[in-house]
Parts: sequence; C-alpha cells; structure tokens
Amino acid sequence: MEMTVQVGFDELLRAIDRLSPEQRKTVETVLQSKLDHPTTRQQRQFGSLKGLITYIADDFDAPLDDFGDYM
Repeated sequence: MEMTVQVGFDELLRAIDRLSPEQRKTVETVLQSKLDHPTTRQQRQFGSLKGLITYIADDFDAPLDDFGDYM
C-alpha cells in the first residue's frame, strides 16, 4: 500500500480533531515548541573523543575464528 504525504497529513488532522480540548492544547504546545526551537546539529570536532577509550586488547586487530569460513 502506497501512502502519499497528503493522505498521511489528512489522517493526522482528523486524529487531532478527535482529541479532547486538553489533548489538543498539549499537541499545539509540543508543535509550537518544535517550531520555536528547531533542532540543529552541532559541527563535529576532530579529536573530541580523545582520552575516552582507555584500553584496547593486544589482539584487537587479530582475525576472528568465527569468520574463518568467510576469509
């Protein structure tokens, strides 16, 4: 079944219409907060995880026996 964006939006509007006034106010508050404060991704910074990994086993790069059939 293929659903277009418009069909999904129409169903969402119908679902919101069926909510009680208190629930509708909650939905409006959440949506307004998302519009007021859009999420933005911070730029990744090289080296920001430095010092986080404190131990790596000596055989970390060794081949795994479990994958022997595939190698």
